[in-house]
Amino acid sequence: MATQTKVPNDTQPALDLLAAVWCQLQDGRGIVDDLSGRPIRGIEHYADLLDLDNPVPLSAIPHELPDLPLPRYADLEAETRELVAREGDQASSVDAARTRERLIKATALIARHALDMHTARSRGA
Repeated sequence: MATQTKVPNDTQPALDLLAAVWCQLQDGRGIVDDLSGRPIRGIEHYADLLDLDNPVPLSAIPHELPDLPLPRYADLEAETRELVAREGDQASSVDAARTRERLIKATALIARHALDMHTARSRGA
């Protein structure tokens, strides 16, 4: 059985970002990175679940990341699954479970992009 890497307590801002992104995606909203102006690579794979034609700007999603670079997550998908489990989100069917899993993957993808862009800005890149 694989051991799950726990996220250090100093990454609470990143967990808050995951929660905020998850809420947007659950409502079918796509997200665009208006902060860096860079595309979120891979988001197009979720076009059937998310409204990518009218996306929410990343700057409109409530989150605050510190100016110091955050530690990299070992597994953002696992952290999103934990978040979903804590919320008690239960899939009512196999299709709902598949959709939830795809939204978890999209949440991790967007959060990884946001954290990577934040780290690049913090380093002056």
